[in-house]
Amino acid sequence: MPPHCYRAFSAVAPLPLAAAFVAVLALLLSSTRAEAQPASAGAAAPAVHGATPPTQPTFGAIVQAGGELPANGSVLIDLSAGVVRTWALHDRLQQVVAFDSRRFEQYAILTPSAPQQPSTVLKVTVSAGSGGLSDWVGFGQPRSPQRPALTGTFSVKLREQDLEVECCSSLPGDNIGRPCLVSRRRGTVEGAYALASTEAASALTQVLVRVRAPGSTELEAGRYQPITQGAYRNPVWVTQAEQYCIDVDAVEIGTGEVYTYPELSPLCVPHGAMGEVGEHTVEIDEQRELAHERCQLPPSGYVERWCQINALACQASPAPRGCEAYGHVCLGEPLPRPRGRVKQPAHVMPQRLDQSLCSTTRVRGSTFGSSVALALLCLARRRRSRQAGVMS
Repeated sequence: MPPHCYRAFSAVAPLPLAAAFVAVLALLLSSTRAEAQPASAGAAAPAVHGATPPTQPTFGAIVQAGGELPANGSVLIDLSAGVVRTWALHDRLQQVVAFDSRRFEQYAILTPSAPQQPSTVLKVTVSAGSGGLSDWVGFGQPRSPQRPALTGTFSVKLREQDLEVECCSSLPGDNIGRPCLVSRRRGTVEGAYALASTEAASALTQVLVRVRAPGSTELEAGRYQPITQGAYRNPVWVTQAEQYCIDVDAVEIGTGEVYTYPELSPLCVPHGAMGEVGEHTVEIDEQRELAHERCQLPPSGYVERWCQINALACQASPAPRGCEAYGHVCLGEPLPRPRGRVKQPAHVMPQRLDQSLCSTTRVRGSTFGSSVALALLCLARRRRSRQAGVMS
């Protein structure tokens, strides 16, 4: 009888007779079907999957959705979120509003052919064939394109990735720590910056800013982003330098005019006491990390060194805790027996309990119904055993 069946009968109150027969008959029917249709060698049951939900299309983000633009401003659509095929502008009466469009990096810039009156609201729609999304933008007072005033802060931090790691282990039943030894690591410097402006929010909707390392020409090193968005691409350095700097510039989306910020450029932070950048070897304190109190079984690459470090302590009599495997690892002796009793997983049921249960005619405290159910379950078990013998 399968272990989970035994637990079901021993852990709950005696089953009513009708419920017991229903459960057992279902089990016998499944056993009979298995006997009637033996599986051929190497055959696998076909996998059954539910219907795959249709993939929802993704669309570009309407960057200024819900915001107010200058009366002569432009609408900005970020196309990096998906493939957008068409876009349109409509007024409150669903009349089409004419506009000029152009592409700039990952953006589509829609400029109405005529300035909008203050308090005008337009509906912006983007689509990708089978569907789309829309939102509203409002218009306020007109604005003369000009360089917005910006202030900024910049900081850096070191991010480390472990490349080569080996860990200690412990004997079954012991609870000694398992420290890991890192021998190689990769360090990168990640910059974080914040920009602020005293300009009106509607004016800032018409400007994209870019932050990048001085002299960088790579597109991914510094894309233009909305200053009102607040989430910028952080610059990253993979080689060590005396200092890490960024340049700041901006572009007017309606005219394409570029603004520079010599008062902010460059913003620099020295390397200072940060760790090593790039791939490098890590010095390991072996006396500490491989001591028997911390490492009971050494990693394969540190066996000889572990034996040297722990020889004096582990050859003493009596040997301290953590030295249980010293004789086996360093002297070739048999592996010591586990400390205490190793607990068997709860889902494992010894076969002898299964057999003894089925060889007993009556379980103490059981009712007539549960005894009959138990007998039928044992019958099903014997059928499965015979079936396994025939197939083998």
